Amino acid sequence: MSKATPGSRRFKLLLVRKLSYFFQFYK
Repeated sequence: MSKATPGSRRFKLLLVRKLSYFFQFYK
């Protein structure tokens, strides 16, 4: 998984964003 494709990076970013959003809601 050393080679990260653009799509993968985008997915990761989206995931992180969603996670942070959820955390803000829970806090």
